[in-house]
Amino acid sequence: GLFDYLTLGANMYAASDVKLKKNIKFLKKLSNGINIYSWDWTTEGKKAKTATQPSHGVIAQEIQKIIPEAVKRGFDGFLRVNYSHPELKGAL
Repeated sequence: GLFDYLTLGANMYAASDVKLKKNIKFLKKLSNGINIYSWDWTTEGKKAKTATQPSHGVIAQEIQKIIPEAVKRGFDGFLRVNYSHPELKGAL
């Protein structure tokens, strides 16, 4: 699937901060109101993401507003999203 790398652990947080992305394009809105985007990683984003992390999904700042418990700030200062959160799991 699109996010097989997320099955590595129940608390897998993926780099998803808007500051790590460029050329962001809206793809679709899910039935639960969550927006899905595609993007290119910035130079910083390439350093912050995992090697297998795709360049599509959610934007952490949006998820923080509607599911704050699914977002945390990493040691690098960038926001990360827990894609295994019940409200996000299976949505992508």
